Amino acid sequence: MKRSIPKVLLIWLFLTVAFAADSFGQQADSTIYISVDSCPSFRYKNCRVADDCIKQFISEHLVWPDIESDMYVKVLVQVVVEKDGTLSNIRVVRGVEEWFNRKAVEIVQSMPKWTPGKKGNKIVRTQLTFPVVWQ
Repeated sequence: MKRSIPKVLLIWLFLTVAFAADSFGQQADSTIYISVDSCPSFRYKNCRVADDCIKQFISEHLVWPDIESDMYVKVLVQVVVEKDGTLSNIRVVRGVEEWFNRKAVEIVQSMPKWTPGKKGNKIVRTQLTFPVVWQ
């Protein structure tokens, strides 16, 4: 009986190390990049330039408050473009009134998938900041 305990202990130790090594090799890279070789891009309808597509999508989805419409409001929104093109970590980095901040986040949350950024030939999570403008 004394010899079986060390064998069981050795088998347990071997399996623990084997599973740990296996899961270590399969961990996903969760790094968020600010500088990439190929920036994320957004396509919408017939637009060809990402900045124009973003502006067109935002302008088509803007909601005006029940106030004077001859004003200029800009809310800076920061997002992370995930590897699958979805947006996460959406937040206002420079806002104005709460109503505009909330609407800016809602518009960005409703955006379809993006083409993710690349570092080398590897698709990576990328942080971007862009304005949502009422004018």
